[in-house]
Amino acid sequence: ERGERGERGERGEMPQMMTNPECFASARKPVGNASRSGSLFAEGDMNAFFRRLYARLNAQGFQIKVLSQSPWLVKMDGFLKRDAVHQLIEASESGPYSTRLRYEDVISDSKGERTRSGNECTPLSGGKCLARNFSMWVCGIHDPACNRRTGVARYLQRIWEVTRLSITHGDRVHVVRYGAGGFYRTHHDSTDVKGNMWLFCGARQLTLMVYLTDVAGGGNTRFPLINGPLPGGLSVEPRVGRALIWADTHADRPLVIDERTRHEAELV
Repeated sequence: ERGERGERGERGEMPQMMTNPECFASARKPVGNASRSGSLFAEGDMNAFFRRLYARLNAQGFQIKVLSQSPWLVKMDGFLKRDAVHQLIEASESGPYSTRLRYEDVISDSKGERTRSGNECTPLSGGKCLARNFSMWVCGIHDPACNRRTGVARYLQRIWEVTRLSITHGDRVHVVRYGAGGFYRTHHDSTDVKGNMWLFCGARQLTLMVYLTDVAGGGNTRFPLINGPLPGGLSVEPRVGRALIWADTHADRPLVIDERTRHEAELV
């Protein structure tokens, strides 16, 4: 039996991770359909993937809820157990290669995105202020063996068990922490599709995000262009182990960015 764009193996093992953790290995052909190296989906395949995901997990008693079908946005509670969450956090904080990239202010203007120290970004500052007060650990930047750390390996195995998507076409694991007053304004996760057609992982077509902590107040993930029960878009509260998976590109045009899944991390 084959999963979505990946072989299960005789015992259902996760396929071997690619040797290049930066996902910059060149594909032999540009992506254009699911039979080529850089694309997970052909036209229409994304709809089938999400429907099968919901049917399979719902039948298993999984806490899964479809928040939107156009574009696709699915919430999965209990995706990671607390001990797996703690192991992933530990993997991002321990070892000789666990330096976190720290950002006080991220300014976006005609010169691109850049960081500054100080207090230029506030919740009420202008549109040039993209984000404030967060740190990020990216698996594999300095440690090629990062994927073998217990917390990371367990997380990657869980992704494979739930989605049946081969992570050999995935990006590096990112662990982001927001401090008090931190936020990240509306942005999109997909990379430039045309500019990444020759990358092994291709352009980002899906995002899977897991919350690693509960938050007393704020910190929601808001999708302003997806209708929700309240005005202002659809907002999801952080809960330990809860996962969101959404489409970064159109289901019928998998190499075209779907702007409707722009989202933001609300003020903590």
